[in-house]
Order: sequence, then C-alpha cells, then structure tokens
Amino acid sequence: MTDSLKVVSYFGVFSFLILAVIFSCAMPDGSPEEGYRVDLEVRGVSDSTLVLGFYYKNKTYAKDTAQADAGGNFIFQGEKSLKHGFYFVMLNNRILFQIVMGQDQFFSITCDRKDYVGTIQVEGSLENELFFDGLKRNVKLYKEASPFLSILKDSTHEKLVRLNAQRRVESARKKMRKYRDSLANQHPKLIISRFIRASQNISPPDTDSEGKRLNTDQRYNYLKRHYFDHIDLSDPLMLRLPEDLLERRVEEYLDKLSPPQADSIIHSIEYISGLSKDEPEMLNHLIWIFTRKYQEPEFMGLDKVMVHLHDNYYATGKMDSWANETMKKHIKKHADQVRKSLIGEVAPNLVLQDIQLKPAALYGLKNTYRVVYLYDPDCGGCKRETPRLLDFYQNTHFDVGIYAVSVDSSMQKMRDYVQEVGMQDWVNVCGARSYGQNLFETYDAARTPTLLVLNQKHEIIAKKIPSDKIEVFLENYEKIHLKKE
Repeated sequence: MTDSLKVVSYFGVFSFLILAVIFSCAMPDGSPEEGYRVDLEVRGVSDSTLVLGFYYKNKTYAKDTAQADAGGNFIFQGEKSLKHGFYFVMLNNRILFQIVMGQDQFFSITCDRKDYVGTIQVEGSLENELFFDGLKRNVKLYKEASPFLSILKDSTHEKLVRLNAQRRVESARKKMRKYRDSLANQHPKLIISRFIRASQNISPPDTDSEGKRLNTDQRYNYLKRHYFDHIDLSDPLMLRLPEDLLERRVEEYLDKLSPPQADSIIHSIEYISGLSKDEPEMLNHLIWIFTRKYQEPEFMGLDKVMVHLHDNYYATGKMDSWANETMKKHIKKHADQVRKSLIGEVAPNLVLQDIQLKPAALYGLKNTYRVVYLYDPDCGGCKRETPRLLDFYQNTHFDVGIYAVSVDSSMQKMRDYVQEVGMQDWVNVCGARSYGQNLFETYDAARTPTLLVLNQKHEIIAKKIPSDKIEVFLENYEKIHLKKE
C-alpha cells in the first residue's frame, strides 16, 4: 500500500476507504446545463471497468461507468452537468481516489496504478489541481512526521525525546493548517474551500473586547451564537461531502449546547432550521435528522419534540417534497400517540374495571403522588420491572398510590399476576374494560412497561421512568417545587 493510502486527507477524512456503493437511487443528481466529461488515463489498468460515484448524506452512490480501452483510457461523460460536490473513482469495489466536480466539469486526469495520488496530473480543472496538491502535501508532511509519531507511541523514550517529537509533529500540523487556511482565503468559493471551512471547529476567545477573561457562561454563550459560523446550513453542498459534517455539527449542538429539556431543544431546532433559509433540500435533511433523533428520545420529556416536528413541519406540508404519505401517516400516528401523555399536561382520568369487577377511577386516588403503571402479564420487561416498583412502593417515604393497568384483556391473567407478584395493595384494573375513555385513545400505552408519575393536580411530572429512579426523582422534584412555593 502506498503512503498516500495511509494518510488522512488534509480535509480531515479518510479519502480511500472501501465503501459499499448502492447502484440505484431515485434522488436527482443533475441539472440541465452543459454536461460533463472526465478523461482518465490510469497506467497499469486495462480490461477493467471504473465507476464514478458520488456522496450524498453520508452514503455513496454510483453515477457512471467507463470501460478501459487497450491503453488504459477511460471516459466518463453525460449530457447534464453533475451536482457540485465530491465524487470518487472506484475499481473492483475499492475507491482509488476522489475528485471534485464544481464549475469545471470537462477535464482530464492521468495517474499510475502504483501510486494514484502521488503521480496524478490534472488538466482543465483548477479545483482538482489544488485538491491533489493538498493531498500530496499531506503525504509529504506525514512522511516527515511519521518517525516522530512512532516515538510518541512508545512510552519508553525519554521525556526530552518525546517533547522534541511532539514539537516536530505539531510543526507539521501547523504547516498543513496554514496551507488549508491560505487556500480557503484565496479561493473562498471553491468546493474544497467550503469543505475546509465547514471542517473547522469554533473556539471561543480567551477574553472579551475589553480584555476581561471570559467565564464559563460567557464561553458557552459564545459557542451557542457562533457554532455554525463555518458551515453554511443553506448550502446543499454540505450533503455531498465525503464526511457528514452537517449531521455531526447538528448533533453536537443539540447534545452539548442545548439543555435536555423539550422547550430548549425545540428552540434549538427552530434556530438551526432557520439557518437553512428554507432551502428545500437542506431543510428536509435537517428535519429528518431531528426526527430520527427524537422519535425515541434518550431523555424523559423530550417526546414533546416529536409532536412539535409533526405539527410544524410534516402536518403543514413543509416536508411534502421529501416525505411520502406513508411516512407522514407513520409520523402522525406516533406524534398523536405521545401527545396524549406529555409531561406537564394534566393526565386524563381513567375509570376501569378492577379485580372485584367494579369501576375504579384514577382520580379516586388521594395520595400526594400517583404512579400509573401500564403492564402486560406476559411481558418479560414487566416481570422485571414490577418487583422493582413493588420494592419502591414498600420502602418509599413519599405518599404514593399505584394505579396498575393490565393492558391484556384477560381478567384472569391480571388476577393471577397480582397474586403472584404481591400487588394487592395497589389499585389493579383491566385496561380493556373501560367505563369511559379508551385507554389506548387516551394514553401513550403502546409499549409496556410504562410508568407515569402524577402530582396532586393530576399533572404528569415524569414518564417512562425506571422504578428504581422514582425516589430520587421525587426528592429532586420536591426541592424544586418547594423552592417555587
């Protein structure tokens, strides 16, 4: 393997990974302009077929194929110009090298199979000349730094030797950063320059305009304001890069700079979406990132985010150019299910039949706190969770009542389960036997076990919380609640 294949490209991604390619896709990748033609001469390759592929949303797709002539010459061409972005040339499911398709889409490349990047020559495309020049510089600097990288990996070397090696490695990195920055400044509109900028991290300054050192809150607020300064969320090019910088940036902003509270996340979503300037392709992808992330949220209470996404994007038609009817129906069903029992909302009353075949109302519990426990006698997770809830109930110092709802229609199964586990002190009811509203039309009861904690006002204060976390939750809840009072 040549050195060029060992090196991370100066854009911060591995340029020569073996990636699986999907050979059929329905997305548009051309516009009615002048077309494209790329002439390749790959010395040492004959009787072969090359694939020209492109990146889209962190996946790879095939665009064109070319068969070699006797001299190892290939031609990729088409009547429609290609979407701007990074493309790759692949042989036998192995990416040989990447190219850039920008304003110049008629150019030629010659190289040698023994060292594609090291021998590559470009005519007719300034952007690709600069791109490969950067890769060659990176290979050279890597060779210079390689002996010192080996020293740093070996802890047996003396401290001074390691310090010198660290300085040499950092010197090589600075040279590459200087070259990158110079390229981006001299050619700001080029694809590689926009990629370079998008790859740059935001770092808050040490001091403010008056020379005062920034504290933690000021540094945090600076990052919040400037986090997307280097990446243009209205530029569809961000979807056609070898690395999904867009999704990584968005995820980091939501995870590290947005408190895990529904209203804060929704505010961040609206801020990020606004940066797309309603460019359809970018807005659609951003909303899909949010949808994937919050369809099954990591933190309690964030299911409100999914309701917001549905009501403000899918239900309003903003996603119609991308989301089909089946997807929209699925998202609507999910949003309508979780909106029935959002944290902060008043829990609807339930009047269900108990073991004595009498009506028992949720609102009939007069405890300070009430736990609505939705379970299935045959559910494996419920068989693990129920004893934990029982342990909490028997040992908590809080005044808690349990309204246990079996979602199975069998009254006998419920009776047997109550007897087996020892739930006799709870209000045990059958979810299928209602004197009023249907359980599944009223509550997010699609999965078991599910626990909801209510206060005296019947407000939902916790949802889908593990039984062994309820005690600590109530302690924290009362600290906050008593402070407010």
